[in-house]
Amino acid sequence: MTDEVIKEEFSKCLNQQETLNSYVLGLEYFSFWNYILQNILSQTGQTVPVRNFLIGLTNQRLLIAEISSYYSFDRLTSIDFSEIEKIDIKNFLTAKIFYIKLKKYSEPHIIKIPKIKIGIFRIMPSNQKENLEKMCQFFSKFI
Repeated sequence: MTDEVIKEEFSKCLNQQETLNSYVLGLEYFSFWNYILQNILSQTGQTVPVRNFLIGLTNQRLLIAEISSYYSFDRLTSIDFSEIEKIDIKNFLTAKIFYIKLKKYSEPHIIKIPKIKIGIFRIMPSNQKENLEKMCQFFSKFI
């Protein structure tokens, strides 16, 4: 999935007054025990399915698109900025984790955002690191 395809897919979701400012690849958050299970199963030839997301930041809202196994948008979640209560960002060596707390839910939505391209991420945007910094800068007003 190229940057052009990602922009084209996101453009289908935008209204006329909306522009896409940045986008990054995100991964379903795994707990430590899920990570251990993933490693054990991968050694036996089995795998635990991992969900990939593309997170788009527009001038009006946050878009979270689940990516299907065919590298197309499968399901899209739209979050208006007014719905966001708080965003915590944890910084790790190879990734950042967003904890997005919405006003209407008690539990945050957790997304891991890799900082660097690793071989298993075939759909990572070419400007992942720069876009991640833009998102973090924008999200700082929700901290």
